[in-house]
Amino acid sequence: MSSTRARDEFMHWSGRYGLPVYFAEKILRAAGDVQRAAEVDCSISDEKTRAYWDVRDARARAKIKTILDEHETCNGGKWSASFSGDPRGNCVKLRTETGGARLRPGSPNVVEWGVPARGFSASEMERLTRFADRFATFGPVTVGKVAK
Repeated sequence: MSSTRARDEFMHWSGRYGLPVYFAEKILRAAGDVQRAAEVDCSISDEKTRAYWDVRDARARAKIKTILDEHETCNGGKWSASFSGDPRGNCVKLRTETGGARLRPGSPNVVEWGVPARGFSASEMERLTRFADRFATFGPVTVGKVAK
């Protein structure tokens, strides 16, 4: 679980390196899905629930990449995202070049920092594991096709 302070610091650093607030907010929302999908992947064995969250994870990752590509097109920055499947830390990390401006002498021109994302609370995860069969009653899950 991320704190409000961690999210505020993320917004500050994003703005400092040229990522508009609008894009940073969208990345925070999508990173939440990546975080929750990683938690489900590590904690739940029900196949329907995992399939549902795998689809949400893929969509969220694609959305983050699209947002960064859109920002690069508009402002010419070099941004990239790296993803981790370990829910104990930040599942999404952003990386950018500082354009020659260094924070301290001798530091690299590349800055990387984690996106703080809200995962499931303990009570939500307990309900999800207890009632996984009820949660995953969405029918067949497909990517890019209409389910029959």
